[in-house]
Amino acid sequence: MQRQSNIELLRIISILMIVIHHVLVHGIYNAVNNSTLHFIDSFVIYGVNIFLLISGYFTINLKWKSVINLFWICSFWKLFHLFYETYIVKVPHSFFEWIAKPLAIPFSSGGWFVDIYILLLLLSPVLNMALTRINKKELSLTILLISIFNIVYCWGLGRENNTSGYSLYHFVYMYCIGFYLKSSSFSYKYPYFGIVICSIFTFILYLVLGGRAFSYNSPFVIIGAICIFTALNKLNIQSRIINITAQSVLSIYLLSDGGVFAKNIYQLYNEIIKTSANTFAGSLKITGIVLGMCIFAILLDRIRIIIFKKGIYPCLEYISYKYYNKIYHK
Repeated sequence: MQRQSNIELLRIISILMIVIHHVLVHGIYNAVNNSTLHFIDSFVIYGVNIFLLISGYFTINLKWKSVINLFWICSFWKLFHLFYETYIVKVPHSFFEWIAKPLAIPFSSGGWFVDIYILLLLLSPVLNMALTRINKKELSLTILLISIFNIVYCWGLGRENNTSGYSLYHFVYMYCIGFYLKSSSFSYKYPYFGIVICSIFTFILYLVLGGRAFSYNSPFVIIGAICIFTALNKLNIQSRIINITAQSVLSIYLLSDGGVFAKNIYQLYNEIIKTSANTFAGSLKITGIVLGMCIFAILLDRIRIIIFKKGIYPCLEYISYKYYNKIYHK
């Protein structure tokens, strides 16, 4: 099935939002923590929720190949971070660590997203079964009740009852909303206006509530993500370059938010802002580094894809075929 380039473009935009958010939170905020940066952050906080909406909209089709591929992506970038730490930073690692770390849990090399997403992946057959068996009215009521619970209890009552969206519950919630958008043919007439309004309200909430305004389970962050999804879902484009680039969005995330490499990059951003003549000049330098890092991740990921398609996957198919014949053709 041909990939929809508008959705693939949405994946690319989402990962850029996540990378920019990480640059702000882990890098620049430590050097210059001002309202302008938080205003920018209010327009890029939607990345994680958009990814989850896409998963729910198309539903996850759990196959052993997709699980193995996800595991291979995580293992590949763990090996990269081990290589970087051993040969660039000169942090010694034993032979056992080179074997054990790529296979260890948590699967990602520093970030939390992949670990919870794997749980969503394993839960998806049950979710799909439940969502397809209820009618549109029941689905709407379910989404409404979960939304009220999310706004009042998970987000509204404060941090002691708030995981900020870093939970399987929030992933399931966004997955269900994505499914609802598809099954109800939901469409918003003015999505770009909605994005601006949600971002402004997020910034105003930050001035009142502080960091809780940027929680992934904030109602404005959720609605803003829905608006962005709706806006790009209306586009009718087809591009081979977009489709190829979108294959590497997870690799960009795992490179930019994992291990000692990420810590060093964030420290570099911090130093650039502190030593630059002004914030604008420093931001231009950081933009260049971010783009270079993304290009590097995409190019290295092409090697990973070739290794998987030409080496790992054929071997797994052969083993699976042999195992099947041994069990069923004795």
